[in-house]
Parts: sequence; C-alpha cells; structure tokens
Amino acid sequence: MPYIEFALEWTGYSYNGEPLPKVKIEKHALVQVFAYGDLEYAQAEYRGITLPNVNAVYMVDSKTILISDRIDLNNPINQPTLVHEIVHYLQDINGYTQSLGEFLVCTESEAYDVQMLWQKIKKIDEESIPLVYQQSLLSATRCMGSKYSAF
Repeated sequence: MPYIEFALEWTGYSYNGEPLPKVKIEKHALVQVFAYGDLEYAQAEYRGITLPNVNAVYMVDSKTILISDRIDLNNPINQPTLVHEIVHYLQDINGYTQSLGEFLVCTESEAYDVQMLWQKIKKIDEESIPLVYQQSLLSATRCMGSKYSAF
C-alpha cells in the first residue's frame, strides 16, 4: 500500500506488519455523524448549521476507515484523503491516539501536513482540495488549548 509507505516516510511512526485498517464505503451522512458525533451533528442539523464536509474518518475502536460514498477513490484527487486517514491509523497503532485522551484534535494537524506533502509531491492542485492548510493550522491551534484558540 503506497499510502502507508508514504506516511511512514514523513512521520516518526513505525509499522510492524499489523493488520491494515479495513476500508468501508458508507453513506455520506453516516460519515458526518461519526466525524462530529451524534450530539454535535444533531444540534447543527436542528439549528440549520452546515458543518464542514468530512470525506473520511478513522475509527479507532474497529481500526476502520469510513469513506463517504460521495468520493471516488479511483480519482487521484481523492488519494490525499486516504493518506490522511492512514496517518491516523499509524498514530493509533503507535499509541499516540491513546495518549491524548480527550485531545484527539491534536492528531489532525499532523495528518493534514502529511496530506499536503502528498498533494505537493503528486502535483495535485491545491485549489482542487481547498482549505487543507487552514485546517492544519486550525487543528494545531485547537490542540494548544483555549488560551491560543482563534475562537
């Protein structure tokens, strides 16, 4: 799997032949619920708020990557999504995810950074996948805590 080799090259994680995560295509709305959580998703829907779109999510408990049925994995423009989720998988199997407890947002910045490297190396136009850089900065800011939060 070229995604895992790439993520290993650009992170400090190791991979020792553990079972790779399952990849499941799911309804887009279900991916959103898993990404945001039942309560936040329901509250946003009730208030008429549109949450930012999430194309995939890594499920720690089941070691599964859920991919929205709205994206075509055969299209190279969607490959950075898998790279991003593979970084989360590596964080998980290396114990980083468990060490964060309630601060899982701290995993996002690294995943976005590796995703951006994939895009640059594979020459995927930054405009075709908007806001990745901003998401990386926002995740890093949230990880630092409310003292430094932009909100």
